[in-house]
Amino acid sequence: MDTEDNFAQIGGVRLDTVNLTWPFAKIIVDRQGIILKAFNKPYYLEKKKITALREYKGIISKGLLIEHTYTVAPHHMVFWSFNLQRLKEKIERLGYAVGPLKKSDAWWQGGP
Repeated sequence: MDTEDNFAQIGGVRLDTVNLTWPFAKIIVDRQGIILKAFNKPYYLEKKKITALREYKGIISKGLLIEHTYTVAPHHMVFWSFNLQRLKEKIERLGYAVGPLKKSDAWWQGGP
């Protein structure tokens, strides 16, 4: 359930080279951090360890690229969303900044 203090959305996920489509992932965002669930495994990313959030474009999907400083979590994390605009609005309301798509972040450019 969405409240003033958190937001959740079902979608897909890319963790390094593994890609899961909708509805096998979930993102939960609050003011302290982001939980990305995939394969029923939660990855908790504290806000202070998230270095950037940016739009990301796949072959047919749009997503949110999550850059972070964790060494035990997948390096390349993308949450695929059917409603990226709503996701951006909700997480920006929770105090996060979402940057625009970088040309080098597109799948055909190799991505990060």
